[in-house]
Amino acid sequence: MTKLKNIKAVVSDLDGTLLNPQHRISEYTKSVFQELHNQGYLIVVATGRHHLDALSIIDTLAVPVYLVSSNGGRIHSPNKEELFAFNLDSDVVKAALNIEIDPDVTVV
Repeated sequence: MTKLKNIKAVVSDLDGTLLNPQHRISEYTKSVFQELHNQGYLIVVATGRHHLDALSIIDTLAVPVYLVSSNGGRIHSPNKEELFAFNLDSDVVKAALNIEIDPDVTVV
């Protein structure tokens, strides 16, 4: 793997990208990330998943990885230190849960 001079970081999603159809990171993908780490790239995984779910997955890479989770709501360093968190105020959540929604609309 030849290091590209202009690229300093590699950012990847989990679902449909790093994870195979069995929802695991393959040994080949782990070897690629090990080589990226060996060549000095900053590695970031970005996902919509909750950080606790994502941390257990990226731990299997066995290289330092920054984690951007909850669609950007949290950022953790490779040593799992929380660097950023955006938490909704509980009143906002309660108000959102109490909105009357047309039953023909699917809510996720």
